[in-house]
Amino acid sequence: MMHGAGKKKAFTLVELLIVVILIGVLAGVTMLSMSSVEDKLKANEILENLRIAKEAALNYYTKNGKWPAYDKKTVDSLFSDFMEKKLGDKYTVVEAGKNGVLSKGIFIRYDLSKETDEVKNNLAKMAEENNLWNSSNYGTGSAYSSRYYLGAGKTGETSIHLPVEIIY
Repeated sequence: MMHGAGKKKAFTLVELLIVVILIGVLAGVTMLSMSSVEDKLKANEILENLRIAKEAALNYYTKNGKWPAYDKKTVDSLFSDFMEKKLGDKYTVVEAGKNGVLSKGIFIRYDLSKETDEVKNNLAKMAEENNLWNSSNYGTGSAYSSRYYLGAGKTGETSIHLPVEIIY
């Protein structure tokens, strides 16, 4: 007489299904958190590149006694080469509008048109602390209540600006 010797222990189909579902959920959560980290890193990279371009514009001014031109066609070739080779064509030097509060200003502009909403929103979180401006009249009483970049879906902005020199 055999007492259960022929019976094998095994997982049921339901138990295996639960384990597979749990692994899938954990993998999904991990993928979402990795995406969030990548967006924060991209926003930090953009901010750092804006600072590098600002330093380059300040060095240009120190060396040449004038700011780099706003138009790529007239920019000193060394400055233009630096901006495009080191930072890419999304970073440019722009002049502030001559209306409202600002009479003159030089900004480093970054084109956000191809960035994700999460990258834009991460930049918005850093905007006030790092002096990142939106592009609409630079706080001159336009439709936006703040000169600081507000993020995706809040302003419709397709660029972000870091002031180099501002004259009110």
